[in-house]
Amino acid sequence: MSNTAVVMYKEDRVDPTLNPPTRWQDAHAAQAIVRYVEAGGGWLAWHAGMSCYPVPGPYTSMLRGHFVSHPKVNAPVTYTLTSHPITDGIDPFTIVDEHYFVELHSGPTDILVSSTSIDGESTAGWAHSYGDGRVCCITPAHKPDGLAHPSVQQLVTNALFWVTKRL
Repeated sequence: MSNTAVVMYKEDRVDPTLNPPTRWQDAHAAQAIVRYVEAGGGWLAWHAGMSCYPVPGPYTSMLRGHFVSHPKVNAPVTYTLTSHPITDGIDPFTIVDEHYFVELHSGPTDILVSSTSIDGESTAGWAHSYGDGRVCCITPAHKPDGLAHPSVQQLVTNALFWVTKRL
């Protein structure tokens, strides 16, 4: 299973306009995801892939962090990277983005990316082993220009290689 990965770019709310919102990830789905990673699967929680999931819960515990908020207005966000196989060869970059603010949980994880904007600072990427599998969480990007940015594309590519144990 070490050559497989799932990319989660979807928040837990099926229809955010409903109150309370309908959710797709029930307890059975969350446990299945956790078992998949524990057994050696790779999981990339990208942007909304860490948004609106129950805290505490099996999924966010596996991620070792979760989305807290973002400003209503997109602004330039600068992403600074630490040294890690996922970030090797990627220089700091700035894009107009939905600046995600996250909260990390306890447990060992490698901080990969930090973000700064007029709205503050936050962790923007982290990665760790989980059971026999690997988990990576990255927050950039939301808008088409950010998604097309070469540094974002390289970050996602490297993250996929890392969670599948090819890097």
